[in-house]
Amino acid sequence: MPLQFALKLLKISSLLMLMLFSLSGHAVDTDNDGLPDDWEIENGRNPLVADYQVSAAGNHSCALDDSGVHCWGRNEYGQTTVPALSNPTQVSSGGYHTCAIDDSAVHCWGRNYAGSTNVPALSNPTQLSLGSNHTCALDDSGVVCWGWNGNGQANVPALSNPTQVSAGGTHTCAIDDSAVHCWGNYYEGQTNVPALTNPTQISAGEVHTCAVDDSGVVCWGRNNYGQTAVPALSNPTQVSAGNYHTCAIDDSGVHCWGWDNYGQIDVPALSNPTQISSGMAHTCALNDSGVVCWGWNEYGQIDVPSLMIDPDGDGLSASEESEAATIPLQILDIDGDGNFDALTDGLIILRYSFGLRGGQLIDGAVAEGSLRTSASEVEAYFDSIMSDLD
Repeated sequence: MPLQFALKLLKISSLLMLMLFSLSGHAVDTDNDGLPDDWEIENGRNPLVADYQVSAAGNHSCALDDSGVHCWGRNEYGQTTVPALSNPTQVSSGGYHTCAIDDSAVHCWGRNYAGSTNVPALSNPTQLSLGSNHTCALDDSGVVCWGWNGNGQANVPALSNPTQVSAGGTHTCAIDDSAVHCWGNYYEGQTNVPALTNPTQISAGEVHTCAVDDSGVVCWGRNNYGQTAVPALSNPTQVSAGNYHTCAIDDSGVHCWGWDNYGQIDVPALSNPTQISSGMAHTCALNDSGVVCWGWNEYGQIDVPSLMIDPDGDGLSASEESEAATIPLQILDIDGDGNFDALTDGLIILRYSFGLRGGQLIDGAVAEGSLRTSASEVEAYFDSIMSDLD
């Protein structure tokens, strides 16, 4: 088998591995990293901790991939100069500083305005969220915040078993057993939480706040650019509030609204987006091909570096494997029934790439009414499409 042909089949096979899990009813992805929970468990990963993350902030962006934390964009305070970390599990970017959790502790770097990078003692921190000049974490004791406190944004109120925290410009919000709670700057109404039913996510922006609850996405606070005017969404699962724009993920993909001076709400083509993060005037998302950013780029904050997002460990990054998706689906209709089906054509491709031939290649994998029903016909078809897959 020609090398290029074998490599292309390997890329297709890697994609199909995850497709087959999804089609088999294992599509729950609790941590929104694009990997189904059952797949993570079977491959020794934690389905509650995202293997891949993206975080857009003021004028820089960060991501977590298989090799660690990477940051790019504005760097006059060293906010994109990542220190040595040991098995980092989370990264969050703020106005001019960045923090990460690794095996040993929380580490922060960049501008240390009012002590925003001076990490206090924490017990088993599990989440980080950075505002313009303050920082918050969720640990065994609850929510802990530090840094600039000019508006009381670091004065955490009494909370009952908090599960999530989000630091905004000069305010902070958290979800606990009872409700969403916000504190700090209230001049634009960003801390005046409306009635919510079973909130599952909270996102504090510069001067507005959004949440996901049973009714969908709800936003409040400053609305000078329409950033709190939520459009029609279908079953939204995630929201991210930036400076003056907002983005959400629903059944159909990513939707953004609000300020658009730099194209930050002009969503590019994305394939199965699982994370969204809104910065000052740019936006980033995690999708099947990896991390994609758009909007303002004066400091290179949307110029995503080469990242190794390789869940199946085959040495091919998500962006490389996504090249397989550019192959016309009609070419991948191996059995010739008029459709590409991961459970028939996909299974034959997997078997072929592992060297199975004859009856082992097609047994139980040819759809009814197919044009090619014998092993010899299928093998001849693979021979005929080699040039298309090179």
